[in-house]
Amino acid sequence: MHKSTKVGLSLMMMMSLTQFGNVNAYGFEPLLLTDGKQIEKGIEKQKKTNDEELLRIYNNIKTTAPKLSDDLKKIVLPAVDNSKYEISLYGSSNKAVIDLKGNVTQPLEDMEVNLFYKVTNKETKENLHMDDPYVVKVNGKYHDGENLKNRPQVMPGIREWKGNEGRFIFNNNIVVENEDMREAANIVKYYIEEMTGTHVKIQVGKASKGDILLTYDTSITVGKEGYTMDIGDITKVSAPTKIGIIYAGATLTQMLMQDKNHSLPKGEMRDYPQFEVRSTMLDVARFYMPLDYLEEVTKYAAFFKLNEIHVHINDDGGEQNTAFRVESKKYPDINKGIKKEEI
Repeated sequence: MHKSTKVGLSLMMMMSLTQFGNVNAYGFEPLLLTDGKQIEKGIEKQKKTNDEELLRIYNNIKTTAPKLSDDLKKIVLPAVDNSKYEISLYGSSNKAVIDLKGNVTQPLEDMEVNLFYKVTNKETKENLHMDDPYVVKVNGKYHDGENLKNRPQVMPGIREWKGNEGRFIFNNNIVVENEDMREAANIVKYYIEEMTGTHVKIQVGKASKGDILLTYDTSITVGKEGYTMDIGDITKVSAPTKIGIIYAGATLTQMLMQDKNHSLPKGEMRDYPQFEVRSTMLDVARFYMPLDYLEEVTKYAAFFKLNEIHVHINDDGGEQNTAFRVESKKYPDINKGIKKEEI
């Protein structure tokens, strides 16, 4: 980083501290939008519309940075000077930090978020939206040293982490709040047993030292596939949905696999997918794959948090004659040219 850039960022931080106050123990703002900028070379093309006022407003606001509300809970979008039009968020690259309603959740570590505005004519419903984002940085609760301390090395990598001192020693016991969580707990148990070779018990009740506690919490802002994890003397996993609990279980299992004593670094975690669709394709048309192999690959895909499997069942790629792998008793000709045991 150039010296002039460092000075500029330092001055900006000093100005921000003066503006908001309430500095935490590390000298950082508890929550702050900084370094707003627009992508210089992007994909946006010139907008075309017969609504000249819509175009004027759009051109005025697309390079204007959002601000943070006085209560530090929402972003304030650029003002529109014509009541017939409104501005809203069209997209956010990290809805767990800034959602499409503008609500802001402070991350554990600094996060850059790409925001896309949309201007709408309230009468005609015609709108123009940004193709290139406005980029803002949201200050995290903790500084870089704590974000790097004992950071878990898993696939895919976790999104947010704050490391603490010490280690949690798993006693092979999973605790759930009620029977409604047993189905998700059974999958977590399956992951741990299959990948570490240990026997895991599940019980309903109160957690104690060494236990993994699974809880549902619809108030946390991590999306339907996200979760939080607080690793202390007890490891507490919270998620709004069953799939969030299962993905947390995959993370826990990968962490436990890396230590022969089945211990975990103590710390806080917020984790959620970067992409809504995470998929892999299996080309069974060109290359025959037994069903038990497909099942095994699908289980591994889920373990690494892929949420879609594309099984390519029909093709003629030159490796063999046209192949349709799914048996059809009504139209048997589509299976011609394939060995019976490979359908």
